[in-house]
Amino acid sequence: MNVARAGRDWAGWRPEHPAVICNDVPNSWAELDARSDRIARGLRAAGVGKGARVGLLLSNRLEAPLLTIAALKLGAIVVPLNFRLTASELKPLLDDAECAVVVTEAAFLDNLAAARGSNTFAVYAVDGTDKRSFADLEIAHGAVPQAEIAADDPAFICYTSGTTGHQKGALLTHRSAMHPGLAKNMAEGLTWRDSIMVAVPFVYTGAIISCFIQLTVVAGGAVVLTAVSLLILVEVGAAVRDRLRRGHGRALP
Repeated sequence: MNVARAGRDWAGWRPEHPAVICNDVPNSWAELDARSDRIARGLRAAGVGKGARVGLLLSNRLEAPLLTIAALKLGAIVVPLNFRLTASELKPLLDDAECAVVVTEAAFLDNLAAARGSNTFAVYAVDGTDKRSFADLEIAHGAVPQAEIAADDPAFICYTSGTTGHQKGALLTHRSAMHPGLAKNMAEGLTWRDSIMVAVPFVYTGAIISCFIQLTVVAGGAVVLTAVSLLILVEVGAAVRDRLRRGHGRALP
């Protein structure tokens, strides 16, 4: 089993069930699968293949989980990059990761430019800039993106916070990213009926790995992406809980 296969399976089993809810708009597993296929074709056309690294320098927006699944379908390695880092903090990560592509947004372009140094990765932006557009990565027609992916193939490079020293990249395989979710879901009784709220940056390991991969992709439920702050979250918590139906898990700032 691998992450890409799990997502495609949910698209086949429960195609209309929400997979990602962003800005109160539900996106089904079928939609996630189809659009991530289009993005995977674009990544492949940009030279991304098995083992290549794809950087995510994104806030909590739909393109983040879409790009994650798309890259994993190609056997590429997803590199979540913290947009709260300064250029001097971001540069060692970019030097170490050796990304082929980094997808970002206009607000982070200056910081990325200051941090890239001699790195030659292609930059795609999800909003209006003079950089390559994320829309260019969406290719509607062509072969279904797929690669031979083993459970122990690398899937993510997640960097530590650097609080007590230099940030270090932890290499996670498909197995190590997914299997803790099996244990957690069985222990807590999480199923496809459940939703997980993420109010921290999606690029945090606790969000992209724990909440999205382990508690959403493995369980087949839905992840709810929000940029709501903790204080506002307290005020609207009751309304959000109603919308989440049976939301057992939350990641808060």
